[in-house]
Amino acid sequence: MSELKFRSVLKENLDIDLFEFRKIIDKEYDYSNDMDIVIDWRAIIYSREYGITSIFPIVDKVSIEINYLWQSETDDDTYGDREFKLTIDEFGDDNLERKNQSPKDRLWLLKEKYDRKEDETGMIVKAIEIDFELKTIEVEF
Repeated sequence: MSELKFRSVLKENLDIDLFEFRKIIDKEYDYSNDMDIVIDWRAIIYSREYGITSIFPIVDKVSIEINYLWQSETDDDTYGDREFKLTIDEFGDDNLERKNQSPKDRLWLLKEKYDRKEDETGMIVKAIEIDFELKTIEVEF
């Protein structure tokens, strides 16, 4: 078994979906000016004498940095820029204990989707979905 470490930076124009940001983080969120999502991950490589048998991605950390425009819900002339930063490096399990915890106490739940097709020639981060209400992150390789 071998292990390679990677850092992928996703920009706003890639496949990034943020769910419930406005509901959970900032009710006055209007739109994003700039967004960076950094994913620290590693590839676990299993091999035999005849070559590589399988490769699995494992996400270690997700960092989110968003600069966004906000606008007052009551006064259209009141607006400005805000920053939001979040680093998630501790993930939980989808179990009964998590379901009974308050959202504030829940650890983030991480799902790694690796869909290897025969016509693709590499492992890259293709998309990310972040749900701020359910505290879930899904990374697609």
